[in-house]
Amino acid sequence: MLTTPNRTNDLAYVTIDELIDQLDGAWGLTPYTVASSARVYAELERRGYDLSKYARGIGKFLPQVARGEVAPELVVALMADPTRILIAAALPWDQQIALAADGRIDIADIGGEGATSVPLDACSASQLGQAIDETTGTIRSPDEQREMAKQRPARTRPKQTRLTLPAHVLDKIRITAIEHSITPAEYVEKLVEKCDSTETMEAP
Repeated sequence: MLTTPNRTNDLAYVTIDELIDQLDGAWGLTPYTVASSARVYAELERRGYDLSKYARGIGKFLPQVARGEVAPELVVALMADPTRILIAAALPWDQQIALAADGRIDIADIGGEGATSVPLDACSASQLGQAIDETTGTIRSPDEQREMAKQRPARTRPKQTRLTLPAHVLDKIRITAIEHSITPAEYVEKLVEKCDSTETMEAP
């Protein structure tokens, strides 16, 4: 049974102050409280309430939870690093729940033949990105991870000064890319391609 409530009609007669109290008091994080918070968020959004102060940390995922795009179980499992939630959100709903329930993911030894079953709470964003194909929404097998690493072009260090973006800008790029159903790299590439065009995408 899905944990994300899709109906908000029973909140229609609750005052905004009461809804805000529920949203502010629901941060003892469990899948149930995340789903409940998403439900309240959706009702406040329907009424046109300014929810910008909640657009940080895991709060930025409440709209996706409310729409049934991100499983509350996944949010709780990866809440220590929202970047990892963005990566794992590429998986279908049932796989998100299965991944959160299993609590581990196989990470290939790129330089060898083995793989390690890494606990999700110890899995870095780069490891999760290695194991999850954000384009196809699938989990790569260890062999597929090694094959991907072989196909990746060798990186050369540019002579020019590299641009380092602030963390909040990188987060915005990732979130906007998800909204456009493309990877962050594809989103940045499209921005560069369109910089001299009259067509524009949402800028971070």
